[in-house]
Amino acid sequence: MAKILIPALIPQVHKVIIKHPVTGETTFQSLDGSEVQLIIHVVGRNSNQWLDFMRELKVSGSDDRNELFSRISEKSREFVAKLIVGWDENGAINESYSEEAALKLLMDANNTWILEQLQAAILDENNFFLMSFKN
Repeated sequence: MAKILIPALIPQVHKVIIKHPVTGETTFQSLDGSEVQLIIHVVGRNSNQWLDFMRELKVSGSDDRNELFSRISEKSREFVAKLIVGWDENGAINESYSEEAALKLLMDANNTWILEQLQAAILDENNFFLMSFKN
């Protein structure tokens, strides 16, 4: 299989630093009193996870990202959960990462604000590619 060897052209995992929905703060005090950030690792539309989910829904082939999200809106929590590939294990979330834990996190109605931040990050393709500069 042919592979691209230019780092700037290979999609990367993006670490989303979750912000407080009102204050925008990114550092929080955990139950043990330490300062932590809630950092969730996601992949975007250039990932196998995205393509697999689109195939399951039989909506692949559309290049309009907003249209894709509207067509799967009833499954948005499940979709975003499949694009989560990890999170920082620092006490911000009470479980170690797993696909099931990611889905549980997003299925909780209290976490809709987290879902919204993840959706915005996933839709921004700039988050997944290294910037390449020539000297």
